[in-house]
Amino acid sequence: MKIIVTEAQFNRLNELSSKSNGVEEFIEMVKSTKGLLKHLGFKNMKALEDFITDNGIKDFYELKKDAADFKKKSEDK
Repeated sequence: MKIIVTEAQFNRLNELSSKSNGVEEFIEMVKSTKGLLKHLGFKNMKALEDFITDNGIKDFYELKKDAADFKKKSEDK
């Protein structure tokens, strides 16, 4: 079976909100992990939140992976 999705439908599926699954937890992790916000390349939490809501799921998962790597390296020190 082939499913056809319009561009508008794809964009809605790819959108994230600050209430999306995992986003709130990620924001809290960034807030509680010293140096992580800077490591991710954001000057403040508002910039990070805007990036998450303005970009897609793929970008969010890349941020989560980078954050997890940073946190693991920090804990290994």
